[in-house]
Amino acid sequence: MGPKQLMAVMVDRMRNKRVYLPGNIQASTSLRHPNLVAMLGVSVDKATGSEYVVMEAMALGSLFDVVRDELLLPVDDVATMVSILMDIVAGIRYLHGANEPFVHCDIRARNILLDEKLTAKVRTDVMPSQLLEETKIGSRVRNRQHRVVARSVSCEPPTRTGVLPKYTAWTAPEVLSGQLPTCKSDVYALGVTMWEALSRESPYSKEGCSDPMALPPGMVNDIVSRGRRPAIPSNVPSELRQIISKCWTQDPAERPDLNEIAFDLKRMNTTTSRKSLSTSDELKQSRDLLHQMLPPHIAEALQEGRKVQPEYFKAVTIFFSDIVGYTDISSTLEPTKVMSMLDRLYQEFDSLTRKFGLFKVETIGDAYMCVGGLPQAQDDHAVRVARFALEAVRAANSVPIDLDNPDAGFVQIRVGFHSGPVVASVVGDLNPRYCLFGDTVNTAARMGSRLAFPKHSRVM
Repeated sequence: MGPKQLMAVMVDRMRNKRVYLPGNIQASTSLRHPNLVAMLGVSVDKATGSEYVVMEAMALGSLFDVVRDELLLPVDDVATMVSILMDIVAGIRYLHGANEPFVHCDIRARNILLDEKLTAKVRTDVMPSQLLEETKIGSRVRNRQHRVVARSVSCEPPTRTGVLPKYTAWTAPEVLSGQLPTCKSDVYALGVTMWEALSRESPYSKEGCSDPMALPPGMVNDIVSRGRRPAIPSNVPSELRQIISKCWTQDPAERPDLNEIAFDLKRMNTTTSRKSLSTSDELKQSRDLLHQMLPPHIAEALQEGRKVQPEYFKAVTIFFSDIVGYTDISSTLEPTKVMSMLDRLYQEFDSLTRKFGLFKVETIGDAYMCVGGLPQAQDDHAVRVARFALEAVRAANSVPIDLDNPDAGFVQIRVGFHSGPVVASVVGDLNPRYCLFGDTVNTAARMGSRLAFPKHSRVM
């Protein structure tokens, strides 16, 4: 014998044990599919006499709860939603395709459970014998025997009147008019459930009834018999809008079968997966770019909408440089050539900044500013900046001023750096900038700009 497999279970108290018939329990426990909640049996508390349904544990609860939790399932996560809908369809397809086809009769978000991987599974312990009330239709009262028959009714259109389901907001028009539920009425309920998941509301909640679970049958029948359906939110993708509209069509014969729905969802899932991968790559690129412009913890705070508090750094070293003769260069060269020169120069500086583990603060015209010792503390920040300054001077002297005119020579820079305390913070909310404040900044800037001789550095 192979190793035993353990399964976490949960129990649900029977609210009305009269309706949990032995035949229904046996049928439910025999159903096994990856998208059906495993029904294991019934347990009796001998002390109280209470009876409980024992079933596979589902960590996240019902779809009704999950779609109302933005952290679990964001509104814009179409790919995950499509995957959940595919799971639901797979579970119902299994019921309809069994040797003795089952019509579920109670497809709705509360009866779809999700595990920790967001895999959706359909509850089977709530099928018709529990959900069909003794309801007068015309002048007759349907008994329990008729309700059990409804559970295993053929997928062919019924020829006799049936019974009225308890939760009418998900009920197909033909069932509201007294016919037995069929596979096509499950498709109708699937359409309403898809709307329920995508809108994150209960059906007909805007029709003046605060509790859609208790909608009067007459009210729902009056609404759906005239072809009225809940408004599909504008943010629902067009492919899903079409599927929902087909599912809740008034005429059962015009509703798609589950194979067609599964095909449409699979095709959409492939498309959304590609889009999700593309979007994921774009988000990663945006995040990486933001982290290059701002310290990571500052970037994350801004992305989360948190206020960035000023930070005090006791000892850092700030570097400034500017180009010798920049005013003359910019007045004689075309603007595009000036931009080309600065781009080539700053690419050299950026490479050195990464090499020495410094943080680039900003560039303003011909001025380049970076710092050592923040956002992460560095005991050797002054040494790092000094070495950076020496290599920056050499790198600048290898950058041609004008690529088309060798006689223009090479860039020469003045540099200066200074160590001391600073305060760092983000300024503004439109194109926010990470800025440093304090006398250390002012001193370093003056040292670089007032140096009389190029290719030299001033240190204080």
